[in-house]
Amino acid sequence: MEQFNLYDIIYLKEDISNPPFQKGTVGTVIYIYKSNRLFEVDFISKEGESLASVALENNQILKLTENKIPTIKEVTTFRIKI
Repeated sequence: MEQFNLYDIIYLKEDISNPPFQKGTVGTVIYIYKSNRLFEVDFISKEGESLASVALENNQILKLTENKIPTIKEVTTFRIKI
């Protein structure tokens, strides 16, 4: 099982629906709820604006390292229907 730390850069292993982000979207671990099991991940736009913070499980994310460069998705719009 991969270890994660605060401020690690991660990417999604799978699509998520709420909010809608695609596999490969990059985010940052900003809080660890359960040691190496549940994490709050912040996703930002290319302009540096926070789009969403999402609680994700270990099996939904991978740490971004030089030897694991994914096909990174560029987030250009973000809409939430309330």
